Amino acid sequence: MELLAEHGQEPHGLLIKEKIVIGEYPVSGGASTDVFQASLRDEWVAVNRLRAPRLSVESSIQLRKNLLREAVIWHRLRHDNILPFLGIKCDASTSMFCMISPWMKNGTIIRFLDKHANVNVNDLTSRVA
Repeated sequence: MELLAEHGQEPHGLLIKEKIVIGEYPVSGGASTDVFQASLRDEWVAVNRLRAPRLSVESSIQLRKNLLREAVIWHRLRHDNILPFLGIKCDASTSMFCMISPWMKNGTIIRFLDKHANVNVNDLTSRVA
């Protein structure tokens, strides 16, 4: 799979072929991605979609390679405190891959900590490292 990601080809075992129904507006996001709540196989999932401005062909290819490399690495990770990677889906509107993970009803770690001020952050982070 590394070779596929290295050469910008899709690792077919990670591709989600079923239809995903994505919400109209993002519910969260970061510096370069938007997160949408979506439905896949009658389950709620998070769709992490890259905000891709118009890029040159070379930049687009490099971005796609980087995203696929991250997907392959995330797919291999196994830990109680790391969300499982469900797969990748190509977004028809941007021709970029979206990474799919389970939906977390408590939102991001930041939102969780905002709602639960009494939680020991050091204890939480020590369980991840």
